[in-house]
This record gives sequence, structure tokens and C-alpha cells, in this order.
Amino acid sequence: MAVINIDVVSDFTCTWCFIGKRILDQTIALFLKTYPSKPTFNITYHPYFLSHFNSLDYTVTASIPRAFLTEKKLGHLSKERRDAMAKKMQGLGRSVGIEFKWNGLIGPTAKAHGLVLMAGERQRDVVEGLMHSFHEEETDINDEDTIREIALAAGLTDEDVDKALSDQIQDKVVREEQTWREVAAGKGVPVYIIQGQHRIDGAPDPGDLYEIFIKALEDIESL
Repeated sequence: MAVINIDVVSDFTCTWCFIGKRILDQTIALFLKTYPSKPTFNITYHPYFLSHFNSLDYTVTASIPRAFLTEKKLGHLSKERRDAMAKKMQGLGRSVGIEFKWNGLIGPTAKAHGLVLMAGERQRDVVEGLMHSFHEEETDINDEDTIREIALAAGLTDEDVDKALSDQIQDKVVREEQTWREVAAGKGVPVYIIQGQHRIDGAPDPGDLYEIFIKALEDIESL
């Protein structure tokens, strides 16, 4: 059976990354329903740390209110402009089944990325759980109890969580993030790389993504 490999560089607190994940999942589902050859999609998620805290005058290691961060980053904009931006994102989210909420806490995501490294074949479920919890339930995914709850719901074990939070795995997350940050090449996330050669920066257009799947499958079948 043909295998289409997809590398995704993203961060869980990124709104466009969540939108992009839903577009990817929905396009894969459509492709498998409508295309005569049904390949296996092998998706690997790679870490990226959004520079949420660079505008602050201290190093943040714990979570902070999202409202505080929003004020720091967007305080120069009028309330009308900020409301318009939120409304636009709300509409884009709803178009792919996401109900964005804007409160709660936000913190570093290294622990969550460690969980994804430990997830194996359950990566997609873990990523969905982390993004859903943060963006739709206003949950602090820097909190270790929250991470454990998401992991267990996705079928991982307490041992998996303990290892994900260990210094060994957290150091690996930092090293891998540096590698994939270079791949992102200053363009931010999400980034999608299909079969190591077809690249999409930003949330993908479903039609473009579908066409890439066709091309990737044709290339595989021509070998």
C-alpha cells in the first residue's frame, strides 16, 4: 500500500496551526473517500516554539493570562480593530469546526511537545487534544495535570507522561525545535512538507492540498 508522508511543524497555541490541522484532517478524509487508490497517511508533528513572550521584559517559565499577553502584543491597536481580528478568526475557526475562545492561561509548550514525541501512532489524537483543550476549553496545556489528562484520554500511559516530562525528553524537544525552526526559515508556522518535496507555508488551501496528494500518489505509483 502506498504511504504518503507528511511532516508538520507547528505549535499548539497557534490559531492558524489548529485551523491547518483541521483542514489537513478533513482533506485526508475526503481524499480517502473519493480517490480510487487509498494510501496510508503517515503524519509526524514536529516542535516549534512561538515567540509569545519576546515582547515581555522578563523570562517567563510559568503560564500567564492570555488577556495580559494580548494587551502586550496588540495594545497599540484600537478595540474595534482587535474585535474585528477576533471576529475574523472566529469565522475561520467555525468553518472547520473550531469554537475559538480567548481567555485562560498560556505558557511554554515544551512539555506538550514532549508528550507528542512520546505519542507514537497516537500523535494525531494527542495534538488534537492539546489544541482543542487550549483553544476551545481555555485550558492551560503547560500544566502537568492537564497534560496527563489529555495523554490518558488519547490512550497513552502514566509512564509515557512521566517520560515526556523527563529532562531527557525535554532536552530532545529543545534540540528538535532548533532543527525545525531552521526548516521554517523565519516564515513561522504551520509548515507542511509532503513526501519531503511539496511544501506549504501557513494553513493550507484544501484544493491545493488535495492536488498535492494526487501528485504524491502518482509519483509513488510510477516507481
